[in-house]
Amino acid sequence: MNCYFKELLPEILEAIRTSVFIAIDGEFTGLLDNSSINAFDHPSVYYSKIRKEGMNFLLIQFGLCTFHYDSLLDKYSHRAFNFYVFPYSNGRRAFDTTFLCQGSSMEFLAENKFDFNKLFGEGIPFVSFEGEQKLRENFEQQKKARELRRSEQSPKSNEGCIPVPERYASYIQGICEKIKNFIKSPEKKLEIGEQSSGFVRKLIFDAVEKNFKDVGIYAESGIKEGGGRNDRVVILTKEEGSKEEILEQRDKEWCKTMLEELDAAIGFSSVIRAITESVRKKGFLSF
Repeated sequence: MNCYFKELLPEILEAIRTSVFIAIDGEFTGLLDNSSINAFDHPSVYYSKIRKEGMNFLLIQFGLCTFHYDSLLDKYSHRAFNFYVFPYSNGRRAFDTTFLCQGSSMEFLAENKFDFNKLFGEGIPFVSFEGEQKLRENFEQQKKARELRRSEQSPKSNEGCIPVPERYASYIQGICEKIKNFIKSPEKKLEIGEQSSGFVRKLIFDAVEKNFKDVGIYAESGIKEGGGRNDRVVILTKEEGSKEEILEQRDKEWCKTMLEELDAAIGFSSVIRAITESVRKKGFLSF
């Protein structure tokens, strides 16, 4: 999320909350196909056509002005804000937005010095209410899956260990030697099990749990440094504290990161919702 927007957000929300009425304006990637508009359209039909066609274009700049009344001075004051906004995606295909651009609108924006670099590089993200719900559901699903993986990767006893098949015995023995050398070395991190199957990584986790659970190392599944999503390895790190404390700290860090991403995704949506709530209560809005 744009850092300046994040810092300014409480002030924006307070300005909306304390306003007596609000004015908004916007810039879009297009407006409408004039061929669909008829001079004899009823106002309700005219509005419906504009709204329907406008949904295919993207809001890319949002202007907000809040007005405040001072009863002691019997005068109005205002606060004005301007936002470059762009839909959240962050590489997620489910949130990848497709929209239309109208040539005349793009020409108008360019002639009026619209900063397209700022839009695409620093545009404040936003998602729909349904998109936010989907993100929250994904977060909960990932959290449960993470907890399940933790329980599978870090058994509390050797009862869950799989007997090492003979053909993997020498490989696992070699892994144990690497771990012993890692423990003696000043290195803080070791990646093992490259190009191995999930079954072999399970054998590695079992070996760590059985032979090294009391020596201050922590094992987790992850992506090889510099590798792709399929380059999974077992990552060992030297940690202080009990395994329970390490797991708790890791979970806190993961949750914090995910919630920060969620806040970033919601982004400008929080402003829209504040405006909607304000209009619902006060009933004043100007375009």
